[in-house]
Amino acid sequence: MMSALDISTSALVAQRVRMDTVSSNLANMSSLTRNANGEMEPYQAKYPIFQTDETIATSQGPTGVKVASIETEKVEPLYRWQPDHPYAIKEGPKKGYVAYP
Repeated sequence: MMSALDISTSALVAQRVRMDTVSSNLANMSSLTRNANGEMEPYQAKYPIFQTDETIATSQGPTGVKVASIETEKVEPLYRWQPDHPYAIKEGPKKGYVAYP
């Protein structure tokens, strides 16, 4: 009986991680963050990848679930022409544009 509860618990924990990433994506949908070089860049959405957890199983076959990783979306940002914005791109072909998620 306990392994059945463990399977349900693992699913609830995994869904909690999914809800946390969804709320983070909603909260930051128009945010800019600093990259490793200190430059401003648009927030990239995150999403969890689930996989089965063989350590939580029953003798009948069902297994638990766990979060394998949290991936970051790789998409081209939206560019808006705002040359006076403090985060506008300073040089290159996108000069004067601000990148948004």
